[in-house]
Amino acid sequence: MVGPVAPAVRQMDNYGADVSNAFDNAENEFFSSGKHFITDGVINLISKTGFFRVDSYENTSAIDRHYVVFFFNKKNYDMTKNPEVFEVHGTLGRHYIEIHRNQPNITDFPIDNDRPLKADSNYVISVESESALVWSNSTNKVTQRKYAEYKPVNENTLVAFTEEYVITDAEITFKNWKNSHLQNISSRGLGRPTQILLHETAGMQMDVSAAFNVPAHFLIGNMKDNKGTIFQMVDIAANVPHGEITNGRAIGIEFVNAPFDIWEQVRDPNNPQRSIDKIPRVKSNFGLTNTTQGVYLHIEKINIKDVTINKSVQFIPLEFSDVEENGFFEIKIPEEKLLNKTALLAFKINGRNIVAENDKIVTIQYCKPAKFEHLKYLVELLYDNNLIKDADFEDGEFWKGVYYDPDQDKTFYIYQKLFTETVATTVNAAGKTIKKIIMHFIISLSEPCIFSHAQIGHHVDGYLQGLYLYLRIYEELSIKATLQYMIFFLTSEKTNAEKIPLELNEETTVTRTSEINPATQAESNIDIQFSTPATPAIIRINNFLEIDLQAAKTMFPEIGS
Repeated sequence: MVGPVAPAVRQMDNYGADVSNAFDNAENEFFSSGKHFITDGVINLISKTGFFRVDSYENTSAIDRHYVVFFFNKKNYDMTKNPEVFEVHGTLGRHYIEIHRNQPNITDFPIDNDRPLKADSNYVISVESESALVWSNSTNKVTQRKYAEYKPVNENTLVAFTEEYVITDAEITFKNWKNSHLQNISSRGLGRPTQILLHETAGMQMDVSAAFNVPAHFLIGNMKDNKGTIFQMVDIAANVPHGEITNGRAIGIEFVNAPFDIWEQVRDPNNPQRSIDKIPRVKSNFGLTNTTQGVYLHIEKINIKDVTINKSVQFIPLEFSDVEENGFFEIKIPEEKLLNKTALLAFKINGRNIVAENDKIVTIQYCKPAKFEHLKYLVELLYDNNLIKDADFEDGEFWKGVYYDPDQDKTFYIYQKLFTETVATTVNAAGKTIKKIIMHFIISLSEPCIFSHAQIGHHVDGYLQGLYLYLRIYEELSIKATLQYMIFFLTSEKTNAEKIPLELNEETTVTRTSEINPATQAESNIDIQFSTPATPAIIRINNFLEIDLQAAKTMFPEIGS
């Protein structure tokens, strides 16, 4: 005689010990007061990204029951091995269940725990991957704000998951996308952003009749009317195509600077509601030997070529003044390294020279790196408001472009890609063309960090910004010391350590596969997998700067740190 058969495990509950233990730990923390709860066996919440558990508990009485919805993000766990669980509860939890139960695949799931709105504690927000749920204490009602549709209340606030943060620096004009029409906004399936990716662009232009195809989250613009400009192009909740394999985790910050290609959008002739990149792009302003907008430096240690003069270069945008006040100061540059020396020698402000040349040294009187400070302000604003998840600016490991060599007891800033790669194209059994890229990185790409697009992708932008922020924030140097030391590290003769390439072990293998349309070469069905290499490759680093602060202080004793 056959005995009773155990009921089949619900799809919602079909997970392993790692997930179960994570849910148990979340329950223990949520119900730490000892309140009695019951795990629900009826409500059905299904997601391909992770797993749900629903508990009910007494609120004010036995008949007043509330719910707490826990979510375990399997996609994030597979990449980070961090068994995070986030919850939404109370009236917010009930509302979440009402709008998502019995769906075949929930894509809007909790990526943070409920908390009061930072601007008004009478409201509670639940941050999800595609929207935010906001509960009002006065009305007991819940409002859903979808990120793709949300328009900020104010146009001069920083927006994060629909919350708006006041800009406190009166010297900066900040403007968000309030009155713009955007396209191509997707969600962060991996959770809240944990990284900052630094970019540079010569400019952005677009056809006003087309939707704006967002290239990054923020843009540090040029000075206007003696004030800095920062534009926020989209909520940091959005996943935008700015950083190749880092899109899902990184906040992208563009920095207007030449020489880099101008990014221009025009209306798609096949769809008037869309915009497309104009091809060919407007080319970079290389050959900046006549500019008076900054210093154009010949840098032998790096490999960013100005093909018009066949030299390795770096352009540092600066503001100039004829008086040493309002933050302007003096800096010195080796004469043979300053490619726009003649233009600056002829440049006058209020009839006064701002550059002098003596004994093979060019002295600039006076300048300041205003845009770099505006970048620093934005990055610290994000950090101070806990908008970069798990970030720690005081941890040297957070600065992925910086490498400390314990054997030499020296610190280096890397001025080349942090990876090597191989590319293969094959045709599968179904006749589809498959492109496979295997990338070998010397860093972890899943940890909280800050890096440049040039270091993790196929561009050459963001090096300067990463170096400046490292010296200003991590090393806590003054503005003057940061700029002068940065120029010193770039333009000085190679140190003994810089003459010997670094050979670093691979830490992360990235496998990127996609399907290629033979007619248009367009990619689809892109899949990206991170893994730990069984046999790490050795990556050779040839372009880097030794960050020798003591040598810089010795060279410039008049500058305090």
